[in-house]
Amino acid sequence: TPFYTAYVKIAEGCNQHCTFCAIPLIKGPYQSRKMEDIETEVARLTNKGVKEINLIAQDITSYGKDIYGEYCLSKLLRRLVKATPEKVWLRLLYAHPASFRPELLTVIAEENKICRYLDLPLQHISDPILERMNRQKKGVDIRSLIKQIRNTIPGLTLRTTFIVGFPGETEDHFQELLSFMREVCFEKVGIFKYSPEEGTPAETMPDQLPGEIKEERFHRAMLWQREISYRINKTQAGKEITVLVEGKKNGNYYGRGEADAPEVDGQVFFTTQGEKIAVGEFRRVRIIKAKNYDLIGKLSF
Repeated sequence: TPFYTAYVKIAEGCNQHCTFCAIPLIKGPYQSRKMEDIETEVARLTNKGVKEINLIAQDITSYGKDIYGEYCLSKLLRRLVKATPEKVWLRLLYAHPASFRPELLTVIAEENKICRYLDLPLQHISDPILERMNRQKKGVDIRSLIKQIRNTIPGLTLRTTFIVGFPGETEDHFQELLSFMREVCFEKVGIFKYSPEEGTPAETMPDQLPGEIKEERFHRAMLWQREISYRINKTQAGKEITVLVEGKKNGNYYGRGEADAPEVDGQVFFTTQGEKIAVGEFRRVRIIKAKNYDLIGKLSF
């Protein structure tokens, strides 16, 4: 990882037991790290010049339940905000909807250091598929949660992941997923073709789908999301955003805004009218043009 960004693991393992996932078999049950240990690591990293801390676990929203007897992600975030310098981004990756708590939204809304960004892997929306996946939330619960997130923090970037071609997924189930994507208009979406993992219940489920159906659904969903992403990006034109500078390519600088996680999301490409700027610093950029996944802008003076 570059010097200006870091991943900090707040827990190992998982208790969710989704039928497609081997993590509980490999890593075992959920184990939170102590708050003070995470706080010490984050303080050390930011003191060394790291500007972006990506908090990760298989399920960050279950943090603390095993060692403190209650969900503690919000408390941890308040402590990390106090332990870090003024110009730092704290980014939340992999928030499981089953253990999501409303107080998390309050903390994100109140604390400027926490990116207005949430990675919420949903995997599907059709109830029969969610049941086969052993996901605890039904479609109606997911819609309710998204409404709550959107209402509490307008402008928050919502990222999710979906699996297509899961055993038993019919064309109707898939159409339901496409309609849901259009209804919600997620800012960022990752689509994965179902692939059996050894030892998982889904591996031996009946109604496994052939590869060509998975491939075809994958491309249809990606095309759907590309159009949504372009439409959302176009609304950014004329706005000024903070960008974490990552490098220079073909005479232009590039970086990421608050709405873009490292490695998986888009980038912001911008001109500086000849001014030299440093990698790893925050700069204000005015957006002038949108692409499917990236933004084009110029340095604000």
